[in-house]
Amino acid sequence: MPFPPSLRFSDLNTLSGADLTKLADLQAASLEEAWSLQTLTSMIQTQSAFGLGVFDGEACVGLTVYLPCVDDCELLSIATAPVLRGKGLAKHMLDEGEKAAQGSGFDRILLEVADDNLAARALYQHHGFSEDGRRKGYYTRADSPARDAILMSKPIK
Repeated sequence: MPFPPSLRFSDLNTLSGADLTKLADLQAASLEEAWSLQTLTSMIQTQSAFGLGVFDGEACVGLTVYLPCVDDCELLSIATAPVLRGKGLAKHMLDEGEKAAQGSGFDRILLEVADDNLAARALYQHHGFSEDGRRKGYYTRADSPARDAILMSKPIK
C-alpha cells in the first residue's frame, strides 16, 4: 500500500519553528544519534542545508536533510515514521532530493550508512547509489560493538 496522498511535503527552509521541532522529534525517535533542534535550525539557516519535511496533518512523518559540499551534496539524514515504512515514502523523498540537488547544479549525492542497516542499504542501492568505501568502527553504540560506515555515492549529472 503506498503512502497516503494527503501528505504535505515542505522545503526545510519554509518550515516554522514548531515544524522544525517536529522534525527533530522524528529524527530523535528514528536514529540513535539525532541532532538537537538548535543544530537542525543552524544547519538550515547558516549552512544552506536543504531537504524536506513531510507532514500528515500536524504530525511529522518524514524528513530528509542534505548539506552542500562544494560540487556534491551529502544526504545527512533521512527518517520515516514507522507507520509509513515500506510504503515508498523514503524512495519518494530520495527522488525529490535528487531533483533539488540536480536543480542546484550538484554533481553527486554522497551518504554514509551503518553496515548493519540492511533496509537503508537496500533502498540506496535500489535508488542507484554505489558503495565507495568503508570507515571501520565509525558508529559507536552503547549496547553493541562499533559498526562500519559504508560510504556511498550517486552521480546525478
